[in-house]
Amino acid sequence: MNFVPASARPARAVVLWAIITLALLASPLPTLAQVAKWEALIRSGNTAYQKGDFRAAQPQYEAALVEAQRIGKDSKEVATTLNNLAEVDRNLGEFERAKQRLSEALVIQEKRLGRGHIEVATTLNNIGAVLLEQRKFADAVAPLTRALDIRDRSLGANHPDVGMAANNLGRAHQALGRQAQARYLYERALVTVQKSVGTDHPYMAATLNNLASVFSAQNNLAKAEELVREALKIDERAYGKEHPQVAVDLNNLGFIYRKAKRFAEAEAVAKRSLVINEKYFGANHPEVAQNLENYAVILRELGRATEAEQAVTRAQQIRRSATSG
Repeated sequence: MNFVPASARPARAVVLWAIITLALLASPLPTLAQVAKWEALIRSGNTAYQKGDFRAAQPQYEAALVEAQRIGKDSKEVATTLNNLAEVDRNLGEFERAKQRLSEALVIQEKRLGRGHIEVATTLNNIGAVLLEQRKFADAVAPLTRALDIRDRSLGANHPDVGMAANNLGRAHQALGRQAQARYLYERALVTVQKSVGTDHPYMAATLNNLASVFSAQNNLAKAEELVREALKIDERAYGKEHPQVAVDLNNLGFIYRKAKRFAEAEAVAKRSLVINEKYFGANHPEVAQNLENYAVILRELGRATEAEQAVTRAQQIRRSATSG
């Protein structure tokens, strides 16, 4: 069973809207019409995405990509749409496709804007987030380090996006066994988040989860539990009680309970986490496979070997299906 540090979700490239509006004023009339059509498709995709309906968002963004390519194959509209599509892919567990889209977006942005531009940092952060999802932690260090450096220079130390970048980079270092570097980055993120968005924001919950993972690794389970419980309260207020980020908090609480040999409590939160992700992502998503694997560990501790094997078998089927797809 694994503690899941909570990398803050990457910002989709809708931050480019202000720049797009300026471009509209200077564009010839045929391009104005094309951009207006693209803009409408992006809005439609965003509406579905914000509802968590990723399958509905995907075709809207795909249609937007076609329109963006008509504006220009290396246009900022193409880079924006590729970022949005990659975020949908990531939520659907289609990680390789997400990386391909983000790599294409990065080439466009570096060519148009330069390697040190803040929009380049957004795409680098998103690439790193996908690599974290794939557990390719060593590969994630370079893009996440670049993202943090660019955001530090461009936004200043107390911007929430700097806290996001520090959290994600900390997760990569921690997974590679670099606990001291991870704790430094998480504590830095905690200060940044407190100053920028306050103590009741989901970024705070993500940071508390991450810092808890360090204390858990050091067997300070009381402190780890305290931090995860606070994160859970924040996320339940922010998202409601059936959101996948709440499932992450519950998974982490279950991990702490298991280390403390509080197996009945661990089972209760593991089951709740599984139910949330099945409802949100569907029964065959990699997140559900991870839940099942975690739940199987607890079932074995409780002496319920048959149920544990059933959970593992189902998780394996999900992962095989994801790989073959």
